Amino acid sequence: MKRLIPILLVALMLLQTACAAVPKKLLSSDDVMLTSAESSSTTSVYTNEYAFVRGGADWKDKNWHEILASRKLEDCLIVKNGHINSSTTRHMYLKFDISNLTVYDVGKAELAVKFTKIEADLDVPFNVYLVSSNWQEDSITYSTQPAKINTSPIASNVILNNEKADVTSALHTMLQQGEKTLTLLIVQPIETISETRIEFSKLAEGEMPHLIIDSEGAPTEATPIEPEEDPLMKKYVTTEYAYVRGGTKWKDSNWHTINAENNTAETICIKNSLGSGDASRRAFFRFDLTGLNVLEVGYAELFITFSSIQKDPLVHFDVYLVDDNWNENSVTWNTQPKKLNNTPLLSDVVFGTLTKVDATEFVQDMLFDEKPCFTIMLVQTTETEGVSKIYASASAGATLPQFRITKEKPSTDMGYTKQIVSDEKENQAIWDYAKKMYDEWYARYLVVKEKPLGNPALIESDKNQFDKTVMSPGSNPLHTMNEYPTRTVDSLTDLSKYVDINKETKLDRYGGIIDPEMRQESTGYFYTTKINGRWWVIDPLGYPCLLKSVSGVTTAYRQSPNQKAAFLEKFGTSERWAIATTRHLMDDLGFNCTSTSDNSIYQVVDGLTYFKRFSAMINYSNQIGINATEGGQARFSENNTMPVFDPEFESYVDAQARSNAEPENRDIIAYITDNELPMDLTMLRDYLTIDPYKSVNRYSYACAWYWVTQMTGKESVSDSDLTNELMDLFRGFIWDRYLYVVSTAIDKYDPNHLYAGTKYLNWSKESEWVLRFSAEYVDILTINWYSAWEPQAEYIYAFARYANVPFMVTEFYAKSSDTYDNLASKDGAGFYVKTQADRGLFYQNYTLRLLEAKNCVGWQWFQYTDNDPAANATDTTSRDSNKGIVNNRHEEYTELTDDMIIINKNAYKLIEYFDAKYAE
Repeated sequence: MKRLIPILLVALMLLQTACAAVPKKLLSSDDVMLTSAESSSTTSVYTNEYAFVRGGADWKDKNWHEILASRKLEDCLIVKNGHINSSTTRHMYLKFDISNLTVYDVGKAELAVKFTKIEADLDVPFNVYLVSSNWQEDSITYSTQPAKINTSPIASNVILNNEKADVTSALHTMLQQGEKTLTLLIVQPIETISETRIEFSKLAEGEMPHLIIDSEGAPTEATPIEPEEDPLMKKYVTTEYAYVRGGTKWKDSNWHTINAENNTAETICIKNSLGSGDASRRAFFRFDLTGLNVLEVGYAELFITFSSIQKDPLVHFDVYLVDDNWNENSVTWNTQPKKLNNTPLLSDVVFGTLTKVDATEFVQDMLFDEKPCFTIMLVQTTETEGVSKIYASASAGATLPQFRITKEKPSTDMGYTKQIVSDEKENQAIWDYAKKMYDEWYARYLVVKEKPLGNPALIESDKNQFDKTVMSPGSNPLHTMNEYPTRTVDSLTDLSKYVDINKETKLDRYGGIIDPEMRQESTGYFYTTKINGRWWVIDPLGYPCLLKSVSGVTTAYRQSPNQKAAFLEKFGTSERWAIATTRHLMDDLGFNCTSTSDNSIYQVVDGLTYFKRFSAMINYSNQIGINATEGGQARFSENNTMPVFDPEFESYVDAQARSNAEPENRDIIAYITDNELPMDLTMLRDYLTIDPYKSVNRYSYACAWYWVTQMTGKESVSDSDLTNELMDLFRGFIWDRYLYVVSTAIDKYDPNHLYAGTKYLNWSKESEWVLRFSAEYVDILTINWYSAWEPQAEYIYAFARYANVPFMVTEFYAKSSDTYDNLASKDGAGFYVKTQADRGLFYQNYTLRLLEAKNCVGWQWFQYTDNDPAANATDTTSRDSNKGIVNNRHEEYTELTDDMIIINKNAYKLIEYFDAKYAE
């Protein structure tokens, strides 16, 4: 065998030389990748796919073959850091086939790279990152480069031409996950004038980038690789396990039979297939904690390692406690153990490789109740095409599902260190700008924090008025059905005590109440004010106006072919449709405004007033190439961070405001910018850990780091420094900048109209500082309020306490499968109910809670028309959903609208009723 090694290496050299002349690549996945190295315990795995990407407007969408061809270069890989000029930045990707390896083959793994052209007077260091292997060398570009698996490099400042990078942990991680490929990203952290290259034609034998795998010291199957743990940790591995599969063919089969037929050996399979019951699987795990004292449980984690799992999107699971009377060799779908509680003990858990979930309270409760033996059921709540798998062979005991118990919670304090790198002049300019952002914010912060907070009353609804019940599983039809107490106008048995229900309510053309005693100054435009302790929107004629809105009033929602055909048949022209629909919504149903509707709706004389929307942040992020939004909720590719501190953002928004301004339009209520932008409590961590080597991140990274160093007094911080209070204040820093930039631009070009901010998602309810800073810039807080049968009193109270401005709910709805269109209504964020009548009850109950609140000025039902599954342009996150007042044939859901009319037509009397009742 030894005599064959030189022959093999010579053959490899000849192969490389021959391929160098081909403008494609040196090696392919069909070539021999695994070869012997110098030591008997080592082997080399050569890269089998590789590429580089280049930044800049002219190059970011070009593949490396196109770039080389345009420069008339032979095949080579190029790395460069271009902080001064981002168009010169290059990143190099190396993919390796690791399908022939297991963790038991790898004691140590090193990356060896030979550069043929490198900065002569400088030892250039490189950082190595572990990234996704979801890319192809013939299509990868700077804009489509794969995401990093970890934000920190797996090897830092390695002089690759002279040193080897230790990538053992990264390789172990991929092998433990059952991955067949490994991709490493090479990034040059310092700026150089020249490129660093690997020129294929100049490489000698064995010098292509490769992994050197040393088997010495590799773990045995009896001692699998695991993260470092507390030596005092007690482990309780599942003692019995199984899964069951639904469907006619499998419901009576035990999992051993199913696995034998599918040749899957000892594998636990879990899957949620809403569209096909035959494909659904649920897993069961029995545990025995006998002998464990409840006093020994300071912290307990449920530890599950998946060998194969759907990774995009993240898969969520619910964990239930079930009947312990079952046997792994006989259990089937038809005989599966029953849930002991309808509510999961752990909800929406994201499991993955070596994922730990806090289960302390559950374990303590089981031991306190003297029930150390129990069974849990794992149910996948996310619908996926793929199956999530846990290999459950006897030798895999250490990685089977288990509870890990310690007397104290292990420390998870993670450190963060500044790592921005650039030349001295550019670096100083960035940090000077970051200081300017901080100083401006801090001056405003000192003012805001001294403002007195509101002292509103916490209004709890009269529980005696909830005399109806609606059954609902929440927003997911697969979740447990629960009873939701419901209140309607009929429930208000004392209404006549406080209100003359026979008195006619006269309205002006804007839907404002014509009441001389309540009339305010008429400015010709909408504005807000308080009257007798209640917030109102004052319409252009000076009358108090409640905003009763419905969005998306369109002939064809997102280009629905069904709606378009029905509209043409029923109305003929958009003008006829617009007039008929406007009059019906206003005169018959009692609505008075809208948003995101067809332009023809806005052109109807004396028609619906509206919110004008434009996307400041989304459009800017599109321009710089980081918008990753799918559906209504905004997402950004760089750790989901918003580039609010970019100097260019301010000028971009100024131009947007100028082009959208309509200062003389009296039908516009307010401007709204963007929708559901990020507001997570983890924003500070996200900003501190974005890649500072990307030009799109430089200002975000520097401003976050300058802010945290000033607020903590530390140059480096750890998780223990990042308290919830500090992270919430950082949210105020981000949102202060966004709202300052946008509101300033709008006011510059249109001082006549209100600014209703950006439609917050539910997170805003949890942030004191987002609310306090928002009140400095917006006239109305706008909130998409989902996941609630009715708006909670404590959050309405928080709005009034922290924000001295009114609020409006801009998205809410209930959906039903009882539709004219036979929609499954499995998509979307609204509450799932059984019937259209239940949707009407939901509307009454929800809006009565808002009418009680003195700081609420209106609501907006989302939306006018149903989604159409046949419309390719429909939002993919809610393609099949009964959101509408009308269906896809423009036919009205009258059971819903009958209840809407009762609220809408009597809204002012209901406000009078609540104010009088609570004044007693």
